[in-house]
Amino acid sequence: GNSGHLLRTAYGAEIDAHYVVMRINQAPTHSYEKHVGRRTTHRLLNRLWTLAYQDYKGLSGMYRRFAKRWPLEKGVTLISSRTNSDNFVSLAEYLAKTWRRRDVTALVMNRALVSRAEAMIKDFRHCVERKLRRKFAGGNTASSGMVAVVILRELCHEVRGCRTS
Repeated sequence: GNSGHLLRTAYGAEIDAHYVVMRINQAPTHSYEKHVGRRTTHRLLNRLWTLAYQDYKGLSGMYRRFAKRWPLEKGVTLISSRTNSDNFVSLAEYLAKTWRRRDVTALVMNRALVSRAEAMIKDFRHCVERKLRRKFAGGNTASSGMVAVVILRELCHEVRGCRTS
């Protein structure tokens, strides 16, 4: 169904105006265009979604059920993070042979970028604990969103989100 009416923002046109638009994992745009835009130039896939976008056989039924509806935009660049080389090669082969999507580029992310995102989390933890004198509730594993920010900082001259007011 269309759950777009639950969103209270309408940044679609502003997001689409950017040169690079990165989505994370299977984040949809269909039925949400008014809110999140139509464009996707890059899609960051964590290890689970790297597996899901290939044969998805090892995944739970919850993920397999929606396999044919996962977004795979025309001309998108998939960036596989936190995965091993075998999974990445399988993804690239699956895109070309099974999905027949030669317009889609698959890249594997440099582990150093994930390490940089994790270092940012550790620095933030230290800052919170020192300045606020309280324990930081959270782990040291960078979320896919944090990894995306690090990638975009390397890829783009300027990184902006939508205004919040």
